[in-house]
Amino acid sequence: MTIIKTVFVSLISMLFLSFQTAYINKPVVYLFNDFDKEFEIESQAIYGEKVVILEKDKDYYFVESEDKTVRAYVHKDHLIETDYRNSPNIRPTKSLMTHLYKTDDTSPFPPILTVPFGTLLKLEKLEEEPKRWIGVELVDGTKAYVQKGDIDFYPRKLSIDEMIALSKKFMGLPYVWGGDSSFGYDCSGFVKMLYAKMGVQLPRNSGQQAKSDLLYSVEKKDLVVGDLLFFGNTRVTHIGIYVGDNKFIHSTVNDLGPKVTISDLNTTQANYLFSKRLKPSL
Repeated sequence: MTIIKTVFVSLISMLFLSFQTAYINKPVVYLFNDFDKEFEIESQAIYGEKVVILEKDKDYYFVESEDKTVRAYVHKDHLIETDYRNSPNIRPTKSLMTHLYKTDDTSPFPPILTVPFGTLLKLEKLEEEPKRWIGVELVDGTKAYVQKGDIDFYPRKLSIDEMIALSKKFMGLPYVWGGDSSFGYDCSGFVKMLYAKMGVQLPRNSGQQAKSDLLYSVEKKDLVVGDLLFFGNTRVTHIGIYVGDNKFIHSTVNDLGPKVTISDLNTTQANYLFSKRLKPSL
């Protein structure tokens, strides 16, 4: 999409759509750069994620992500226009995959939905001492049940050390181009998710992340845990997070397979370019 078209779409949206909001109604959906040519992946969106509809065009809607880092096309069947998250009972999932059931039991019925880490669910009610099963309302209004161990009842911003500890829980998860969920991350989606857990909103792609004004440059010899490492040849094409002892965690494709893994800076096949650190005030 050209810059001129993007600006035009934004102006039209402001005048006529009044920023209609909608919510993703599938566990994970792809967001595309365009839909009238080849379907090139821009990113993903997960269940319950809010988007702003900028343009309605045939079967695909041009939308902007809630954090304003992604603009792309999504099929209209993957959206529901509702006030789903207009509730104080919204809480994120903390398991890598969370099953939702039609009854408060794991049998005899299979899950009606399996959602990724960080999915925002609408709980029927909040209790100081919740029972094992909690009723939830889905995006389409359907009632379901989730086990309390899958819910983060008291979400908060993580410290750098807590973020690193969280990152290691994703070890072995598959790499997916454009991946932005625990069903599979790409390198920048993985970093973006982890930094968001610290309350830091990075851009979506590694090249954009490298230019973020939230970061400043540091020398390789001065690396500390949590610093971002950028790789590539003539431009940035990969990113990871420094975890100490000359090692970094990243979602990658290499001889050991496409997955989240920890690599050594001295032996990695990726071409190291530079490092950056979060500004102290953030």
